[in-house]
Amino acid sequence: MFGLLRRLFEFILGFARTYPQKDAIMAYYAPIGLMLLVPTWYILISLGFAAMYWSLGVGDWLTIFRLSGSSLFTLGFATAEGMLINAIVFTEAMIGLILVALLISYLPTMYAAFSRREQAVSMLEVRAGTPPSALEMLLRFNRIHGLDKLSDYWRSWEIWFADVEESHTTLPALTFFRSPRADTSWVTGAGTVLDAASLTLSSIDIPFQASAVLAVMSPFPGAIAPRAPESVAVEALVDDAPIAAGHFGKDLFHRQGSTWVQVDVPRLYDVAVELGPGLHELRLRGATPGWTLYAFSFQACREPLLAARSVAC
Repeated sequence: MFGLLRRLFEFILGFARTYPQKDAIMAYYAPIGLMLLVPTWYILISLGFAAMYWSLGVGDWLTIFRLSGSSLFTLGFATAEGMLINAIVFTEAMIGLILVALLISYLPTMYAAFSRREQAVSMLEVRAGTPPSALEMLLRFNRIHGLDKLSDYWRSWEIWFADVEESHTTLPALTFFRSPRADTSWVTGAGTVLDAASLTLSSIDIPFQASAVLAVMSPFPGAIAPRAPESVAVEALVDDAPIAAGHFGKDLFHRQGSTWVQVDVPRLYDVAVELGPGLHELRLRGATPGWTLYAFSFQACREPLLAARSVAC
């Protein structure tokens, strides 16, 4: 249903000239598609049960459709004789009532999930501008709250991402519901927060709260592999000292009095865990040139366990 309706809306979009006009047209796409699901279900159920009645010899096609519609909508103006036929009539009536109950509970649940999603997007406008920008978000935080308050903000958006994943997986139609205004979007809002988090981790010298150090590394000097894969040993130091044995990540090993990560393919590497409270300096240094560190990140925890100040490659 949504696929067929999308083609119709794409045709209508050809007559729109500006993005606000296109956004206003597409705002009707999800509600209309959702409302069309209900009559589509009723029509398919009615046709299916009509075929059952026809196979049992209830009567001509007009009589069959009258019986199917009367049973599905629990009107009761058409009846038929026979135990098997009556059992099918009762089953169809039960399905019709179940659909009504699902519709009554389905729509408020969808609206509540949509409202939670858009509330965070609307609040982002104050912190990141319109349209939202990761750089503007960091600049405003620095002027108003201070960058050290970002950890609380990341925690609220972590809850938002978990809620969106759960609600939009359970109710896929929510994905097509657009934000109320053309210059805001839950997709671009989420991207802004993720971009701001990446900039904070890679470029801003502030403490972090974390329990594990993770790094995305590649043995190649760029995104495209210019040669066959070669393993590169990357030395990992915390406060200019090898990482203690009790804090090894899954990909860390000890060799010749130092701690290393063997980077053989582009992926996420687990460097260290539970480094203890306080401000620490993490240093990653390749034994040979030609490797790439894309980003490093931290797993969240309840207490401040790690504060990385800089990363050197």
